[in-house]
Amino acid sequence: MPKPKEVPLPENSAAILEQIAPVLDQFLDFNNFVIGGGSVLAARWHHRRSFDVDLFTTESEGTMAIHQQAELLRAAVGRRCGDCVSVSTTPRHGEIVLEARGIVEWAFVQRLTQRPPVQEVEPITGMQLDCTEEILAHKLYSRMYLHGGRAIRDLYDLAWAIEHHGPESLTSGVRFFGSDNGKAMLAVLGEMRDGFLAVDNSRPIVDPADPSLEKRAVSVLHAYLGGIWPPLSRER
Repeated sequence: MPKPKEVPLPENSAAILEQIAPVLDQFLDFNNFVIGGGSVLAARWHHRRSFDVDLFTTESEGTMAIHQQAELLRAAVGRRCGDCVSVSTTPRHGEIVLEARGIVEWAFVQRLTQRPPVQEVEPITGMQLDCTEEILAHKLYSRMYLHGGRAIRDLYDLAWAIEHHGPESLTSGVRFFGSDNGKAMLAVLGEMRDGFLAVDNSRPIVDPADPSLEKRAVSVLHAYLGGIWPPLSRER
């Protein structure tokens, strides 16, 4: 079997992970987690900067174990990183916030696509990087649809995928929706496009490679999904 390719995360994400990895290594098994999210897309596409690290597992025992040791984790993070941090955990999710530097999150999730993680690893921890299709499906379905997220960075990432890598990069995630859920997502995007529902700019895009796409992201995603699930008004 060929050796996996080492793919470093963007500079800021890598610096955060380098600082936190020795602590996390005491509380979770890196072999049971993959790195996903925008930091992996930024490592592949170089389309924006990233300040976060997202870790995902399909084994609930991994996130439960770290939750049960939350106080020990807080103490260990405090010793390594000082006072400018906050640590929060639940049985399914947790995060370490490094003030003015970024966030490391971990979560128990179900995979949305049939695609496995790719043969790429992050060199600091040796963790596998998730495939692009799974990352995009998670942003579109889990974050935006299930949890109501409207982060501009997610919208920008999805629109970048459509314009620079082809609509097929979202196919696996779109299939997971089904028609009714897809039209509901389309309606939300329509309200965002028309200004009735605000886009979340609380964590803005830093150094976008295509600044104009930041303003067009909602319209690009709405047009793409509208081609799959025509708006209700068009069906009448």
